[in-house]
Amino acid sequence: SSSSSSSSSSEREVAELTSTVRDLKKRMGSLAKLLDEAVTRRDDLDRDLEAERASAAAEEQKQSEKIKVLKENIEAIMADQSSHKKSLAKTKADKDKERAELESRRADIEAELEKVKAAAKKKAEDQSATIGELSAQLSNVRDEVAAYKTKLAQSEKETEEARATLETRQRELEEEMARAKERLETWPVGRIRQEGYALFGLRAMHEGTLQKDAVVRVLVPRHPAGSNAAPGPPTPASVDRTRRTLAMGAELPFHRFAQGDMVTLVEGDEWDGNGKGGVQGVVVERAMHFLKVAVDEDEEATLLDARKLRMDLSANTITHDRALAALVAFSEPGGMPGLAAAPGGKRLSSTAYAALQRALIGIPDGNGTLEAIARVPPPWGGKDALARTLSSALKRTDHAKLNPSQAAAVKRAFGRTLSVWQGPPGTGKTRTLMSFIEGAVELARAQGVTGKKTGPIVLACAASNVAVDNILDGLVRERDDDVDGPIRRTRGRGERLKVVRLGSPAKVQPWLESHTLGALAAQTPMGKKAASLREQARGDYSPRGAAARRQAAGMERIAAEQVLRDADVVCCTCVGAGDELLEGFTFRVACVDEATQAPEPVALIPLTKAVAGVLVGDQMQLPPTVTSRKAESCGLGVSLFERLERLGLTPDLLDRQYRMHPALAEWPSKAFYGGRVSSNPTPVDRPPALGLPWPSKTTGQYGRIPMAFVEIDGQEQRAPDGLSVLNEAEARAAVAVVETLLAASPRDTLVDGMLSVRSPGDIGVIAPYAAQVRRLRELWSSSPAYASAPSDKPGWVVDAEARAERELEVHSVDGFQGREKEVIVLCTVRANSGGSLGFVADDRRLNVAVTRAKRGLVVLGNRATLSSDKTWREWIRWVDKRGLSVKASDFL
Repeated sequence: SSSSSSSSSSEREVAELTSTVRDLKKRMGSLAKLLDEAVTRRDDLDRDLEAERASAAAEEQKQSEKIKVLKENIEAIMADQSSHKKSLAKTKADKDKERAELESRRADIEAELEKVKAAAKKKAEDQSATIGELSAQLSNVRDEVAAYKTKLAQSEKETEEARATLETRQRELEEEMARAKERLETWPVGRIRQEGYALFGLRAMHEGTLQKDAVVRVLVPRHPAGSNAAPGPPTPASVDRTRRTLAMGAELPFHRFAQGDMVTLVEGDEWDGNGKGGVQGVVVERAMHFLKVAVDEDEEATLLDARKLRMDLSANTITHDRALAALVAFSEPGGMPGLAAAPGGKRLSSTAYAALQRALIGIPDGNGTLEAIARVPPPWGGKDALARTLSSALKRTDHAKLNPSQAAAVKRAFGRTLSVWQGPPGTGKTRTLMSFIEGAVELARAQGVTGKKTGPIVLACAASNVAVDNILDGLVRERDDDVDGPIRRTRGRGERLKVVRLGSPAKVQPWLESHTLGALAAQTPMGKKAASLREQARGDYSPRGAAARRQAAGMERIAAEQVLRDADVVCCTCVGAGDELLEGFTFRVACVDEATQAPEPVALIPLTKAVAGVLVGDQMQLPPTVTSRKAESCGLGVSLFERLERLGLTPDLLDRQYRMHPALAEWPSKAFYGGRVSSNPTPVDRPPALGLPWPSKTTGQYGRIPMAFVEIDGQEQRAPDGLSVLNEAEARAAVAVVETLLAASPRDTLVDGMLSVRSPGDIGVIAPYAAQVRRLRELWSSSPAYASAPSDKPGWVVDAEARAERELEVHSVDGFQGREKEVIVLCTVRANSGGSLGFVADDRRLNVAVTRAKRGLVVLGNRATLSSDKTWREWIRWVDKRGLSVKASDFL
C-alpha cells in the first residue's frame, strides 16, 4: 500500500509539473509576443529619433549659420566701435601731447627767462671773482715761469760746474806737470834725492818677463872690496828664465816709489831736459834693496847697456784724459748708456738722459727728490722681475752669511738705479760688495742673459790697485768656513765665476797675475800664437823682431776682446775702466769701492759705462787726494759720494765691525758714527799684544784694554828742507815700542790673557809727515830688532806676499787707508807751544789712524798740543776716563 501511495504522489507531482510547464509555455508565448511588439516599437522609435535628429541637425545648422552671421555682424560692429574709440583716444592723446608740449615750452621759456635773469644778476657778482681767478692763474703762470727759470739756472749751473770741473781737472794736471818740470829743471840734485823723487847711481839687471813686458831689477850695486867697478849685469840671452835671478844691491835710500807708479829711467845722473831719451816703466815690486820695473821689451836693452841710471817719478796724463772723457759723457744727453726693458736691451735715445745719469747729476724734476730718482729700478730690476728670480739667485751666493745691515744693503741695491753704502772701518764693505757682485751675475743668469756672449755683467772698480786686488782676491779665492766647508766662487751648476783683472800686470799683486786679462788671453788659441811669436822675437831688436812684436800685439788684442766678451766680472781701477778695450760694452751695474777717495771725475769713468751704480765708501775717512790747492778749492776735493749725500741721498750704513777689539772701536763709533756701529769681536777674540805694559786694569766691561796714550816730552822740529815736520823723541819711542813687542817670544798660546805678535809684519807705524816717516825708517834700519829680522839678503828667495807679511810697515795715514795690523803705533808728531796741529787736526785722518789696529793701539803725542783741537780733546778725555794715559818713562 505504501508503494501505491508513493506512486500516486508521483503522478500528482507529474501532473502538477506538466500543468506548470503548459502555463509557462503560454506565458512565454505572451512574452515573445510582447517582445516582438517591443522590438517593433523600438524600431519605430528609432526611426522617429533619427528623423528628429536629422531635423534637429538641420535646424542646428540653420541656427549656427544665423549665429555666425550675427557674430560677424557683432564683430564688425565691435571693430567699428574699437576703431572709433582708438580714433577718439588718438585725438585726445594728440591733444594732450600738444597741450603738454605747450606746457613744456612755456616752462622752458620761463626757465630760460629765469636763467637769463639769474645770469644777468650773477654776472655782475662774478666779475670780481673772475678777475681774481684770472689774477691767480696769472700768478701761477708767473710761478711756473720762475720755476722753469730756476731749473734752467740749475741746468746752466750744472753745466757750468761740469765745465768748471773739467777746467779744475785740467788745472790740476797742469800744476802736477809744472811741479814735475820745476823739480826736474830747477831743483838741485841733493834736494831731489833727499825728497825721494829720484834715485841715482842705479844699475839694471834682467829679472824676467811679465806677459808682453820685460822686467828689470834696478838697484844700487854693491861694489866688491878693493874695486870701484860694479859687476856687469846679465843680459836676457845669458839668463836662465826657468829660475829667479838672485841679485842684491845696497839698501836703497829713502824714496817715494811704490808699486804701480809710473817712472822714467835715463842714463847718467842728469835729466835730459825733455825726457824723450828716457825709458818709461811701471814699478812692479818694491823691496828694501831693489825695485822691479816693467818696461817695453824693445827698450830693455837700453837699460841693460847703461852703466849708471837715474829714475824719476813721472806725471800721469792718462788719468786726466780718461776723467775728461767721462765728464764729457756724463754732462751730455745720451752720453751714458741706458737699456730698454726688452730682452737683449738696446740703447735709449741719444737725446735722453739715462736714469743713472739723472741720479748722478743730483737735480730732481719739479717737486721730486734725489732719493726718488735713485730708487727707480733699472730695466732688469723691476719688482716683478726680482720677485721671480732674486731669491733663487741669492741662494747661490753667501748672502745668507751676511749680517742684517749688509744683507739689507745688497737686497735694496738690486731694485735701485743708484745705491750708496757707507762702510765704517772694519764693517766688511768689500765682502758685502763681493756678495752683491756674485748676486748680480747669478741674477743675470737666472734671467737668461749670461752665456750669450753679450759681454760682462759687472764692472767692479776701486780708486786704488790694492783695493781692486782685494775684490779680485775675494771673488776668485776659496773661503774656509767652519761649518759648511770651502765655498767656491761659482755660478750655479758648479760653473766658476769668470773674473778678469784689467790693467797693467805690473800693478797687480803677483799671486793674482794669473787672473789678469793678459794672462787669460795668453791661454786662448790666438794668445798662444802671439806668445810663440813674442818668444821667437825675444832679444831680437832688429826691424824684423819689432815687426813680429807688432803682429803679436794685434793677435793679443783679438784674444783679449774674446776673453772680455766671455767674462762675468771685470775688475779694474776707476781709471782703468777708461781702457779702450771696454768701448762698446754696456754693463748692467758698475760698483765703485773706495768711492770717497776718488775725485768725482775719476769715479764717473766706470759709472758712465753702466745702467746702474753702487758707490761704496765712508765720507768720515780720507777724502780724494788733490795735489793742487786751487783745484781743491774749486771742489775737486769733494767726492761724488759726498756730493750726493749733501744733496739728500741717505747711504745704507753697515753697522757691525769685525776688525777691532771692542774697546778700540768704542770711541770711533761714538765720535764719528753716532754710536751706531757695534762690534762683532769680543775681548777674547782680540787678546792684547804681549810685551807692553798696558796701563788699563783687567776689570770692567772689556777687561784689559789694549790701548795706551804715551805722553812724549820732545818737541817737533822742521826737516832740513823746511817742507815737513818731524819729532825725534816720538820716532825713538815708536821704534822702542816695536822692539819691545818683538822681544816677547813669539808663541801661539796666551800668557796672562795676552798673545805675542809673530813678526814685524804684524805691526804698523803711522806718521802724518814724510820727514817723520823717513826718520822712523832710518831708526828702524839701525835697530838690533831689524838686524835680527828676516830680510832680503843674498841667497834669500821670498815672494812679495811673504815679504809684505814679515816686514815692518812705516807709512803715512794715507798709506794705511783700508789696511789693518795686529798692532798700530801712531806718531802724532806735533808738539809746540802754539797748539798748532796742521792736518793732524783733520777728523777723517784721526778716524783712519785709530781704526787700523786689531788688538793693540799705542798713540804717541803731546797732551797740551793735541788738546788744542776739539776732537783730540774729546779722545784724550775718553782715554783719561779709562786710565789709558801713561808717561813715556813708565811705558818704555
